[in-house]
Amino acid sequence: MKTALLEIWRAGLQAVHPDRCLPARLRRAGNRLRWSTGELNLDRFSAVWILGIGKAAATIARALHPLVADRLAGGCVLTAPGYAVPVPELEVLTGSHPLPTAEAEEAGQRLWEALARPGPRDLVLWITSGGGSALWALYRDPLCAEEARQAFDLLLRSGMPIRELNLVRRLLLRWANGGVLRRIRARVLELILCDVPGEALEAVASGPLQVTVEDPSWAISLLQNRGLWPLLPKRAREALAGARAPVAPSSAVLGRLLLASGRTALSAMAREAGQRGFQVWRLTDRLEGEAGPLGRLLVRLADGFHPRRRAWILLWAGESTVTLSHGAGRGGRNQELALAAALELEGRAGAMLLAASTDGQDGPTDAAGALVDGYTAERVRLAGLDPEGALREHNSYPALDAADALLRTGPTGTNVADLGALLLWPA
Repeated sequence: MKTALLEIWRAGLQAVHPDRCLPARLRRAGNRLRWSTGELNLDRFSAVWILGIGKAAATIARALHPLVADRLAGGCVLTAPGYAVPVPELEVLTGSHPLPTAEAEEAGQRLWEALARPGPRDLVLWITSGGGSALWALYRDPLCAEEARQAFDLLLRSGMPIRELNLVRRLLLRWANGGVLRRIRARVLELILCDVPGEALEAVASGPLQVTVEDPSWAISLLQNRGLWPLLPKRAREALAGARAPVAPSSAVLGRLLLASGRTALSAMAREAGQRGFQVWRLTDRLEGEAGPLGRLLVRLADGFHPRRRAWILLWAGESTVTLSHGAGRGGRNQELALAAALELEGRAGAMLLAASTDGQDGPTDAAGALVDGYTAERVRLAGLDPEGALREHNSYPALDAADALLRTGPTGTNVADLGALLLWPA
């Protein structure tokens, strides 16, 4: 059953990899680029450029290159360490994730400079992929990378939902709220690989091509209500209070094309599970909440199900959160969810849960997530560790590692929502 569960998860990963999802959504027919809701005549443009940000930006650019190689003038993409792949005629830059560094700030400036190269008669194929707003370290005055690092570390540890965090972050970014479109003189087609629950495209990478007039007072109130405002570095507070960006014309964007999302991966997992004869229940593609309680809740959802004839599988996609305190251990949201589930499953035969990121990195670890069963907690104890204590201390990685429960993929080349599955079969 472990092999079957892993293959179901891999089916989801493969469905959202740019090498598969981009050719399925975008194609070239003569001088035209076509997708389900539109097309572009490339003869209208003097040249084509590829620009973009995100963990999957380089692999998307590589898959896109053959479609426009004969028209390509150049380009630049910014991705995360370990996710860079060479793309002919493009500069592939590496930032830092999830927290900025001085080196990432330099790479961000180089991408900013590249935005000015396309001319007014050119076409920019802009790539938006998850992780982009953390990678593109280019902030409003007077904020610098070091104080941005302190601010984002505070927000990440607070347990703030990723959507709220990104909305605060975009108020601190120089390129957000029309900044990119004010910089680019060309027309733009946006290609989006969505990592936000519910396919909220405007929130992916904090919406680099989204144009809105934003009042920072709501963000300040949000931070005050959470007790975070006085803890932010002074320059971060000043940048938020002074966020008054002029609006750029949205007419520069010719279209937005969704390449794939957590929903895409979830559908592929459901198909694979169905083909294997499992009874499938698709729970949601927008799972959110604190990771530990979610892990226990997901197992309790299945308490009334006792398969007699065939296996039964619960599938979900989304992104949980972890509220950290100082001195917290090592792990990630999927590992914490899985460890909590392992404690809830303890002693139960015929049950197995998988929770993993699609980018291959769960928190600041080398694991994508974990696969646990009713004997995982016992294996942790036999290794001399306390699984309950590890959960309390947000130290799931060493506990799951001791139980040989971690999933390690390395960078996958894609990045949509986290994926999960609970498999039950006749014991």
